[in-house]
Amino acid sequence: MIADHTHIKIKNNDILTVRGFCFDDIWAVPIYFYDKKGDRKFRNKRYLKYVDEFLEKYSKKRPEWIYYSSYGKRLRVPKNEINALYKPFCSEWEIYKHLQKDIYRKVVDVISGIVNRKDIGFIGSSMIGFDPQKNSDLDIVIRGLDNYKKIRRSFGSILLKLGATCSISKEQYNKSIKKYQKLFNKTNNDFREMIYNRWPTIHIPGELFFKVRFTLNPNKDKVINFPSKLKTEEIITSGRVLDDVGVSFMPRYFKIKSDNNIDYNIVTLFWDYSYCVNQGDLIRVIGAVDKDRKIIVIRDPKHHGIKFINQKKIQCPII
Repeated sequence: MIADHTHIKIKNNDILTVRGFCFDDIWAVPIYFYDKKGDRKFRNKRYLKYVDEFLEKYSKKRPEWIYYSSYGKRLRVPKNEINALYKPFCSEWEIYKHLQKDIYRKVVDVISGIVNRKDIGFIGSSMIGFDPQKNSDLDIVIRGLDNYKKIRRSFGSILLKLGATCSISKEQYNKSIKKYQKLFNKTNNDFREMIYNRWPTIHIPGELFFKVRFTLNPNKDKVINFPSKLKTEEIITSGRVLDDVGVSFMPRYFKIKSDNNIDYNIVTLFWDYSYCVNQGDLIRVIGAVDKDRKIIVIRDPKHHGIKFINQKKIQCPII
């Protein structure tokens, strides 16, 4: 098994990130491209960061790896193409010591007062070992469903100890909206409201802005596996969110009770729907439904999405 958030380097030197837990086939998204003109250095090689979420580049670069699944277009990586694995929970102490800012270490110290330090890992460029860049982000991931619950219950205390708020600057908010509206159908998606639901955001203006990420612990938690093949048709339905826990993990998923009293699981592999809904929100979903399995998939960025009819509350306000 290759765990969620693991980064893999393949023979052409590109680096990909694994989405979800892979037991047989390896599913990943390209995130760092080997490029002699790139602005990031790793072991005397240069890289350009580009999250190929919709696989536009790799559909041309490795078309034989592209698989059209019930959950959308996916990249299946042959095992014999893998040169190296970078894991979130392997070198965390070494990474911690070399974090660029004292506030980054303070974040880890505060969170480790709530969950075991061995369950705090690092993802992104620090996990791989890229040469440090000015203003590198802090990318941490917490392992385990129980730890997720502890962090969510204690998040107000974490913010207080850090002198932070769960908020977003107007500049960052506008930047994010511009990005999402370029990637997804802006008519069928309310990313403005989705940003308001991002409860694990830690913000100290001018000093720190990031979201805590989560992953399951396969040694303790049941890893969610939705059916691999669905029989779908397009649907637009409205309903109230019954359970929002799954939007913190990959794949993103949550449950609604529709207006006609049917419980649906809403599932998407798109990273940007993290923390997209909150329990109690009244929403409209545009997607592909398997009526027998009661699963609605958001898989087409050009047509699918989530709209809000009534949001329960704003958890991450603009300041």
